[in-house]
Amino acid sequence: MINSPAGEGGSLAAQIMPLIGDGFTCQAVTTTPWASASFAGQCHRLILTRDIPLDRRSERRFSAAIADHEFDLREAVVADAHLARVSPDGRTITVELLTVNG
Repeated sequence: MINSPAGEGGSLAAQIMPLIGDGFTCQAVTTTPWASASFAGQCHRLILTRDIPLDRRSERRFSAAIADHEFDLREAVVADAHLARVSPDGRTITVELLTVNG
């Protein structure tokens, strides 16, 4: 189940869910504008939760998978994607993605 806004953030959440495994729900997606001297885009922060804690092996596997994943977005390219935080109990994770307008 994905509980997120439509648009780019929702599309990212939908593409991340198969990488993380069963049982996770997207609780929130926040998107903020981002720009450098050469590029403009958005920074997306996704909060995912589930009842069963994420074990270390799954955490490492997901971290590698998201870093190598080719996201499919209409008007942007994912420049960076990483697992930013895992709660101490392993039930909540934060994923951050940086998209560049295409």
